[in-house]
Amino acid sequence: MSALAAYLREFDACAHQLSQVARLEVGSRIWTHCAERAGPGASEERIRAALAELGEPADLVRAELERTGERPDPFRPRDLVPVHLFAASLLTLGIGTAVGLVLLWRSPVWPRRHRAVATALVVAGAVAVPLLVPALAGTSGLLVGAVVAGPAAAAAYLALARRWVRAAAS
Repeated sequence: MSALAAYLREFDACAHQLSQVARLEVGSRIWTHCAERAGPGASEERIRAALAELGEPADLVRAELERTGERPDPFRPRDLVPVHLFAASLLTLGIGTAVGLVLLWRSPVWPRRHRAVATALVVAGAVAVPLLVPALAGTSGLLVGAVVAGPAAAAAYLALARRWVRAAAS
């Protein structure tokens, strides 16, 4: 691994305390400094010398925090990919619930009573989860109930109803 790659990896490990803009600015300064000092086609020794002039990556991060007046946020997500995946999964589950209810009501297979009970279970999940689980009060409980608990209860009910109908028919 080259000296620059190792330095940038160490910088990335320290830079999670910076805002995304500050992280990009400092990273740009590192690249610019190395390009100016070492020049094109530089040897590893010249790159190491240029990096030594900059100092340790942790010192650069500390100096940037002092310069901008930012306070390090230990809870700042280092990578936004998990946040985006979580949001996309909630969106998918929400759309899946709505599409599932539409398909349920358009299906001639299920009697009206089973459709009504399954729909009521989805709505009841959205109402019951925030009331029964204090840790999930508010919007998060509503989402968990409407997107997870309600549809799961409705699916379980429809599976049992199908079994009851088949047992009664035989």
